[in-house]
Amino acid sequence: MGKLSRRDVQEILDRLPSRRLTAYALSRIYGVSPRWIREIRLRAERGLPLPGARRRGRPPKFRIPDEREIVLAAERYHRLHPQALEKLLAEEYGVKVPHNRAHRILKAAGLVVDSPKKQKRRKWVRFERRHANSLWQMDYTQLKPGDWLLAILDDASRLIVGWARVPSPTAEPVWKAFLAAGERWGFPRQILSDNGGHFTARPNGGVGYFDRQLRELNRTLGLHVQHIHSRVHHPQTGGKIERLFGTLKPKLKARWPDGEPLFESLEELVWWYNEDKPHLSLDFDHAETPLHAFVRKLRPREREALLRRRPELREVHR
Repeated sequence: MGKLSRRDVQEILDRLPSRRLTAYALSRIYGVSPRWIREIRLRAERGLPLPGARRRGRPPKFRIPDEREIVLAAERYHRLHPQALEKLLAEEYGVKVPHNRAHRILKAAGLVVDSPKKQKRRKWVRFERRHANSLWQMDYTQLKPGDWLLAILDDASRLIVGWARVPSPTAEPVWKAFLAAGERWGFPRQILSDNGGHFTARPNGGVGYFDRQLRELNRTLGLHVQHIHSRVHHPQTGGKIERLFGTLKPKLKARWPDGEPLFESLEELVWWYNEDKPHLSLDFDHAETPLHAFVRKLRPREREALLRRRPELREVHR
């Protein structure tokens, strides 16, 4: 792993105020995470020591005497809900702050609000595949007129394996996103969608564009990917991807109290969801992210094949 020099840090600090380059763009230029760029800026503002010859990656542990300050600083870096923040503070900073107290601190700072609908526990039953790449769910959602988001989600790990932002929900972007996701993560055994015309022509007795392409792919590569469909007017079947949209759409609109966007792009938001945000439905006690869960839940042979293709993921596999 490389290092940020003092010159790199100074260049980052010189470029940030101009706003010609976002923190996410600078992270790609210098090969670090967006939150590390923001931490450098915050350290400069607080007069804390700046990195010079330190290793890239997660920020080093540091202590802030005021509990409120460390909670607000961690929230600024990671943008998590109080329960996830409690786990992250314990895992990464070695600080014990109960989530109820963290919630009160964030609420006083105007960073969270009460959600009465979430305070009453619901009775529900959920299905979940045991292994990653057993089932992918895919669906479209409208962000605003003329702006649609397609997402493909791994059922077992909640990893966003593919996505596309398009002006209208059509079949061709679905196929392109699915093909790119399969080449990147390995193809699933099944793919689940609703009965929309951009996914299938089955309700009309025909074969849609996606299914024709899938048949040809199965024949060419010797795969057995099966396209299955939810019941008509039953969105609960694709509940995981509906919940994903319920997370992503508000985050795209969210802003800090000073008016700065919480996320500077959809690409950064997907990175945060996949690689930085501990997921409540995974190994939450160890702050597991969807990326870690995906590698952990792969079948052994598929994991070995993925790690051969993408050796950078060996650090993820613990």
